[in-house]
Amino acid sequence: ALPTDRLRVAVHIRHRDYRTWNQGRFFFSLERFREEMASLRARHATRRPFFVIFSDEPRHEDEFAGFDHVVSRGNLVEDRHRMSRCDLIIGPCSTFSLWAAFAGGIKALHLGRTAGDEFSWMDSPLPALVTAQQLDDHLASR
Repeated sequence: ALPTDRLRVAVHIRHRDYRTWNQGRFFFSLERFREEMASLRARHATRRPFFVIFSDEPRHEDEFAGFDHVVSRGNLVEDRHRMSRCDLIIGPCSTFSLWAAFAGGIKALHLGRTAGDEFSWMDSPLPALVTAQQLDDHLASR
């Protein structure tokens, strides 16, 4: 069960194939994820972010010490459903998190996504995909 009185943030860590796929273009270190989490927590402190960690590799609770969080240990289907029940998703460009955002009617911030990416569908007007500024504006309006 996820808290209902806090900002629930899915953190999608995709490491196995992204280490080498596309020359590691969308591989982000755990430190980068912690930086994104800390930034989001600072910008939205009044909403008391609670982070749900999703990964394609085993994760340990102590890797995210200092954050209110839980590591999801579900299978692929369970994790995508649980991800869709959060308020927003941060992670690399991935259809896994995009479909979770679409299914849940929530926003996804895909790290490393820039104008001109070879993924032209990423630049389409999909309502789930947002920039960091759009995410902040969206959260401020809620």
